[in-house]
Amino acid sequence: MQKTGLTKENVHDYIDFLSMDIAECIGREFTCGFVCIKEGEDRPSAGIVWELKQGDDELDIKSHILFIRALDEESANVLMDEYTESALLAECGYSYYSLPNTLGGVEINALKKAGFSLEEKESSVISVSLSEVIKRLLKHGDGQYDNIKPLSQAEDRFFSSMIAKLEFEGNHGICDDLLFLPREFFDNDVSCYYEDDEEVYAIVLVHEKPSGKIVLDLLHSHDEDPNTLIRIMKKTVMLAEAKYDPATEFLIDRHDKRSLLMCQKLFPKKTGEKVYEGMRKENIPQSEEIDTRFYNEEEWDEDFEEY
Repeated sequence: MQKTGLTKENVHDYIDFLSMDIAECIGREFTCGFVCIKEGEDRPSAGIVWELKQGDDELDIKSHILFIRALDEESANVLMDEYTESALLAECGYSYYSLPNTLGGVEINALKKAGFSLEEKESSVISVSLSEVIKRLLKHGDGQYDNIKPLSQAEDRFFSSMIAKLEFEGNHGICDDLLFLPREFFDNDVSCYYEDDEEVYAIVLVHEKPSGKIVLDLLHSHDEDPNTLIRIMKKTVMLAEAKYDPATEFLIDRHDKRSLLMCQKLFPKKTGEKVYEGMRKENIPQSEEIDTRFYNEEEWDEDFEEY
């Protein structure tokens, strides 16, 4: 069975197997993945994509599995063996996942066999239609401020300084690779920033996934007033309303206190979908005597923020 690492150049060959939204992740700074292809076949029989994250300790690296799929037990076993080696080479302290509860029996058995725990929980991500977001925000004041501007009005140098400051402060939303993402990754017509006296007090960054869903990538404010976030979110969705269909899905990850409190205020009855979650500790190697056949040092890096 052949193992093929996923890259920006080849990922489109496997979109049908991975999905468009997972394929979008390949090429990002801390995201890795590979597929397994049986001899004599063109289509993968297994694949996995994960993101390396960093904890409080600079040496504390974790792996967040974003996608796993296997068509049969043999392929699943090979997949997990190869992933285990990759996690060791990256010196991960532990691996974890949060995957749809539609995960098949082959994948579930493979995860258990590989030493992962498995529980059914509520996802930290909620999905709300754009029309519902607008409806909820209309109840919270007008929010019309001249100093809340779409990202399209920011000069490149100003945008770069905003991102650099956010990263320095440790504010990167759900994008651990925020510093490495090109400006074009975000929807510049919808993303907004709140500027006063040349200081950025709040910022919302969103992008459209290949599936058409809108993702809230970053929601940040330098003050403690929750209304600041409400106002800038309102401006964001008003701009989105002019561009997207009202039925468009808006995905919000309640990954930190700020986003959680906002969702509790705007969507108190909204819950996330059921997902399977689990983790396992990895055995960090004590020496360099490990098989490096599949190791590409450029694939491994840092950053972690746990929900």
